[in-house]
Amino acid sequence: MKDSGKLITAALILSIIALFSNFLFGREVIPMLNEDMKVWVGQQSQGARDWLSAEEMDIMVSLMQTQKAAESGEDYGEFVLAFGATENDVQAMNMSLYRRSNGTNEFMLKYPNGKCYSVATRQVLQLLTSDTLDNLLDYIEDAPTMTVTQGENSLTVHCVENGWQYKKIDNSIFMDGVLVKDPTRLIEVDDYTDLQLSFSTEPHSVRVSVSFPATGQTVFEGPATELEHFSPPFTGVYQMTVTARWSESGLQTYSGICVYQAEISLQKEAASHLSATELSAGELLTVTVTNPAAEETLRVVTEMGDAGAFVKVSEGTYQCLVAAKQPGTHTITVRCAGYRLDYEVTVHPRAAKIPIERHYPLYESGEELHRFENLTRYFGGIATPERYWVGAFAAPMEGEPSVDFDGAFTEAPILTQGALWWKEKDDATVSAVNTGVVVYAGGTDLSGLTVVVDHGLGLYSWYFGLSELLVYQGEVVVTGDPIGAILPAEGEEQWTGLQMTLSGTVLDPLPLFEQSLLE
Repeated sequence: MKDSGKLITAALILSIIALFSNFLFGREVIPMLNEDMKVWVGQQSQGARDWLSAEEMDIMVSLMQTQKAAESGEDYGEFVLAFGATENDVQAMNMSLYRRSNGTNEFMLKYPNGKCYSVATRQVLQLLTSDTLDNLLDYIEDAPTMTVTQGENSLTVHCVENGWQYKKIDNSIFMDGVLVKDPTRLIEVDDYTDLQLSFSTEPHSVRVSVSFPATGQTVFEGPATELEHFSPPFTGVYQMTVTARWSESGLQTYSGICVYQAEISLQKEAASHLSATELSAGELLTVTVTNPAAEETLRVVTEMGDAGAFVKVSEGTYQCLVAAKQPGTHTITVRCAGYRLDYEVTVHPRAAKIPIERHYPLYESGEELHRFENLTRYFGGIATPERYWVGAFAAPMEGEPSVDFDGAFTEAPILTQGALWWKEKDDATVSAVNTGVVVYAGGTDLSGLTVVVDHGLGLYSWYFGLSELLVYQGEVVVTGDPIGAILPAEGEEQWTGLQMTLSGTVLDPLPLFEQSLLE
């Protein structure tokens, strides 16, 4: 063998020897329990001691298997309990459980040889709240209690001080004033008015708060006696917290707090109302429904005009728009799961159209033009399920219109009536009345260069008689964005119009300006 080979072999042998030496002599042996051992537990101030049950032994074995050696146990000076392990009735091991002196729930096992091992807090608390150890620490039983009863279920919450105390509550644990819950043992509270509270000792104060976790909104906060008068604003799952406090006084030697929390699923009865019961043809009616059992089942049935889809405007509140089209007295039926209500609504006819002594200005011809009739039929049947418009609507041009909803040009096509018309002598810009999506930009046989904007939920705005298009199909516009340009020939006038429709029903745009819908 060459010298280099001998050196490599010798180094390898030395490494293996060092490794086994460290394993056999340098590694610390962590104390463990074996299956033949029994463990007793007791307190230093009492001679009595108890043996751990089989279930408690499992926790103790798991606790010791996961303990980790610590350099020092000086911070852990608050004695909790002493343990001793025997094997064949002979003392095999003993150790003591200490808690950290600063009041936090951190624990350590200390052994007679001075060795200290940190242990898992969760396992320690499981052990401390087991039946055997709970009996050893029965001094906590003297603390006040709050019993919460709902139906056949009852839960007793024990008072907890801010310092070192814990208490088992069924399968829940209080530690340092924080309730750690076992979700399998919660009382199901269907109606907060059926909740009863009783106390072993009269508390200094009892406060109740109810919040809606979905929004973080607190909807009730006050004394428990006022809870019966509380009416939740909308259907949903609420978080209720009951807090009882005791303060030390001349007759009491304790202070502390009890906290009970529960989810309350509350179903409010559905209700509805209309924004008006009388209106004119071409106007909008708002239907509002609060707390529907199933919002997806909301419907409005009526022959007075066309109804849009319902939209959620706030928690528990839904609205839809109905266009008044047919004059007369009509029934509006509002429906949802488990709810129906009928309303009588009167739609007044509009006055006869005021004729404008001018022939309709926007007849066009040509193979590239779309038929206006086809567009109105197409977009009248499409109601985008989302609402695009935001805030108030705005007029598309400056100044008052020259022709309003009740005016009409001589021999104007019926499909273009109900529009607002502006007469321009100078160059001008036409703007979007609100946020939406451009669904058409091109020429038609009845309205010249035209832009159609979908504002969602079946609401459309139509812009007639443009000289130049400033948007393209598919573009998103917001309130005030340029839609098109008006470029009258020198010395001439140009007419441009705005028509608005809901599911095909022509609306009067003027009442919409400066107004917000469904907000």
